[in-house]
Amino acid sequence: MLILIATLCILVSFGLLIWTSLIDLKEWILPDEITLAFAVLGIVFHFVTSWSILSPLEMLIGAIMGGGTLYVIRAAANAYYGRDTLGLGDVKLLLAGGLWVGGYNIMLGLAMGAFAGMIIGLIFLAFPHEHPDDIKPEEGDGLLQTAIPAGPGFAFGIFAAIIWMVYEWHGLPQAIETLKGLV
Repeated sequence: MLILIATLCILVSFGLLIWTSLIDLKEWILPDEITLAFAVLGIVFHFVTSWSILSPLEMLIGAIMGGGTLYVIRAAANAYYGRDTLGLGDVKLLLAGGLWVGGYNIMLGLAMGAFAGMIIGLIFLAFPHEHPDDIKPEEGDGLLQTAIPAGPGFAFGIFAAIIWMVYEWHGLPQAIETLKGLV
């Protein structure tokens, strides 16, 4: 029964990552309520798996590494550009992702998320869109002068890190057999 709850936690979390990404693309905000629900599901997931994938300490380290790393990047970029470059919602999302996947995997998720964000950003710029916070480049400016929402890329990176974490889990074969028995 606990493995079913763990599976539901993963599925609902993927839904939350998709939902918050769509909101960020449209409204340029990552709602705290969705991020908090995502974080709580990570805690519940590890609790019902008896901390067999990550211990509470590893979850805490992941949260600090995910949120802390992005906060430092945000502070440096804000100082350099003289404006907000990443929102605090992105920082909170990486903090919640760190609870899910731990320190090592959240760094993989951050890297994958940055790459995915670049691809999503190019797609985002290719289609017409309007938003008051959008800074469109002037003729001759580069893409660095264009604002795009970062949340969808980070959500993708966290999604991939969760998949990788579960794939590496030594208890996965037993969990799959348990799920087959429930169906």
